[in-house]
Amino acid sequence: MDKTPALELDFTSTCDTLLENLGEETAKQAGVDIKAYKEELEKLRSAAEQHNEEIKRINDAYEKAVLEEDTDAIKDLRIEGKELNHVSSKAFKEVQKRFLKTDDCDVYIGHPNVNTNADILQKTIKALDEKVLWGEEGDGALDYVFSLNAYHDWTYYYFGKKVGYDTVIQYDQEKVNPDDLFWGKDMQIPVVYVGDTSYDLYMADMDGKDVDYEGASEIYTKVLEDVLSTVKAYCADEIEGMNTVENILTGK
Repeated sequence: MDKTPALELDFTSTCDTLLENLGEETAKQAGVDIKAYKEELEKLRSAAEQHNEEIKRINDAYEKAVLEEDTDAIKDLRIEGKELNHVSSKAFKEVQKRFLKTDDCDVYIGHPNVNTNADILQKTIKALDEKVLWGEEGDGALDYVFSLNAYHDWTYYYFGKKVGYDTVIQYDQEKVNPDDLFWGKDMQIPVVYVGDTSYDLYMADMDGKDVDYEGASEIYTKVLEDVLSTVKAYCADEIEGMNTVENILTGK
């Protein structure tokens, strides 16, 4: 017997994950208005909590009506549940559209995978400035940099530039999926193209040649600026998405 006419979709968990995956330090560096982000998030959370209360009200009343064999109330509550389910489904679709991101290894709410690339680049640049390619604690530039692009850059390390590029480009939706024929084009994060520089650093070190620390640092720094721009754009879209989902849940 159907005891839950209102589908239990809890959007407060979306709020929790968005906050967890914001990456405040990276967002600040990207110029994101953290205060505005959190304020919009709390508005969404409030709307989600009210939505949960409405789900509970309908389902609790429905169970009571079933126990009392109140057929009129059962019919009315099923209608209410159906209407609320429409709202829930619409909001859920918007959550997928606005908040889901992937790097082919997993699917995320928010943009933690972009933050990871930013963090790796920052650590790599710091190590280069300190002229450390390999660190005793795994904290050298070459320890870090090959974990970019969800660790796909390791192919440069083992197989060279061509294989590395051919591997990484598979995850660049703009290049392999320009006509949007496959799922996930708008969810795939931008690929970071620094593999050639990383390989050159590695080979210079292996061959005992002079390492161009400053030149490599400049290249990574420029790419980091692009990644931080992506973080800022994603946060802006997430704020807009929060507002849209909030309006759906509250019927605005």
